[in-house]
Amino acid sequence: MTRVNCWPLLLLLLTLTCAGATDSHALEAATGRLLLASNKMSDSRFKETVILITGHEHGSMGIILNRPTGLKLAEVLPEVEEVRGRPTIFYFGGPVDKQQVLTLLRNGERRDNSSQVVGRTGLSDLKSVLDRFDDEQIDAKLRVYLGYVGWAPGQLNKEIVRGDWLVIAEDEMAIYDPQPRTLWTRLWQKHTQEMTGQEKE
Repeated sequence: MTRVNCWPLLLLLLTLTCAGATDSHALEAATGRLLLASNKMSDSRFKETVILITGHEHGSMGIILNRPTGLKLAEVLPEVEEVRGRPTIFYFGGPVDKQQVLTLLRNGERRDNSSQVVGRTGLSDLKSVLDRFDDEQIDAKLRVYLGYVGWAPGQLNKEIVRGDWLVIAEDEMAIYDPQPRTLWTRLWQKHTQEMTGQEKE
């Protein structure tokens, strides 16, 4: 009678089961969720970036949240009366169409030309929100971006599987974080601590 060694097969099944259990905790890309660049990100354009997914249907679109430029709207757009004297600055939203100006505005009601992204925050162009610059508190609930990030259908999911990105839950207030330059570091440290806690369990 031939004796079959089943241990290699059992070990393989155990490995696959454990891998499946780990993957079940991972979030999928969806509008409103955040992408956290992996510490192994090889593309220098996206190193240590935090990206808000603003669309994920036929391809994907996102905006980098943590790259303030320091350029004031009033300096770049002196002809726009509504922004004169305002401290509002531009953020670098991404390498695609860097001449396009997009805004994220936290508002109590949906505006006709905006698309809701997460919570009360909608995405629109600058012209659609110019009437809000008479609000003294506007800089606490508005971000203005030059350009955006784009992915072809299926491309973002491939990059996530490859380990370029970590998908984390919706966090509307990350958009308006008062210290955007340290946002990636804080979110990465939080993720690392959570993963360490899961391993201990």
